[in-house]
Amino acid sequence: IDKILLAISKLPKNHLNSIRIFIVGGEGDGIGYLQELISNLEIEKNVHLEIDISNKRKSDLYMKSDLYIQPSYYEGFGNSVLEAMCFGTPCVVSSSTAQPEVVIKSGYIVNEITTDSIYEAIINFSKKTIEERQAMIKDVRRTVIDFHSYDARLEAYLKIIKK
Repeated sequence: IDKILLAISKLPKNHLNSIRIFIVGGEGDGIGYLQELISNLEIEKNVHLEIDISNKRKSDLYMKSDLYIQPSYYEGFGNSVLEAMCFGTPCVVSSSTAQPEVVIKSGYIVNEITTDSIYEAIINFSKKTIEERQAMIKDVRRTVIDFHSYDARLEAYLKIIKK
């Protein structure tokens, strides 16, 4: 998360003034560190910590989000990424986990989890026109239906069984 926050802090003021970032998770030891980092980077007006939220609140955040960022060194399949994609939210993930198998070509896959790679993904997305963003949302939803829906998974399993 620190690399995401550092990337956010590097955004030009005109970008930074127009975004809100929500960090969602459970209560834990890292909360104090995050609060201090957010303060030190002077991005308190933009970054909001949401701890132990309800499923409804999580759905609301996914629905209102333009971009979901979760590069990870250890994430398994990427259920949170798929949840975001179900709402049509493009995702930024890392290539070092199974997350690219979820995103496929409908989002951003960073090869190295660095502040610069995350920053570049955010800037790339922010430069898209409304039409390009709508096309990306459509592509995200198509990826969910074509590769991750119940029917798509069932069809894939049946092909394996028939072999």
